[in-house]
Amino acid sequence: MKGAIGLLAVGILVLALRPVALFVGEERWVDVDGTDFAKRDATSYLVNEGLRGVVGHWAYPTLMDVTVPAGQSDAAVRGVLAVSRDVLPAVLRMNGKERELLFYTSDPSTAAERARAAGFRFGLSQEPGWKVYRQYAQVP
Repeated sequence: MKGAIGLLAVGILVLALRPVALFVGEERWVDVDGTDFAKRDATSYLVNEGLRGVVGHWAYPTLMDVTVPAGQSDAAVRGVLAVSRDVLPAVLRMNGKERELLFYTSDPSTAAERARAAGFRFGLSQEPGWKVYRQYAQVP
């Protein structure tokens, strides 16, 4: 009986995490708002469409907002923070000359440690409904 209950628990856990497993390696950055992102003086954004399958996933209730340092690429910042499935890159927004990357994380402590170690300016907030991503990705 214990074995059957254990297998059932593992099965439920696998089903709960399955959308996250489908995400791995599928970053697809899309200019949803139609603004020319190459113009560095306009407010515009890119959305990681690869997250559509995990929008609102309960395991990622924390939003992390990171300012991309001048002279660094967005990909380099993602490479520092999104080294495992505990941090998912969601939105890249440009406001004037400042670029910000938004991530959803299941482990805010580790994400904050990585950001501090790299010298990034960042903020963390509870956002379990993924309202911010939904706003940018125009997902209901």
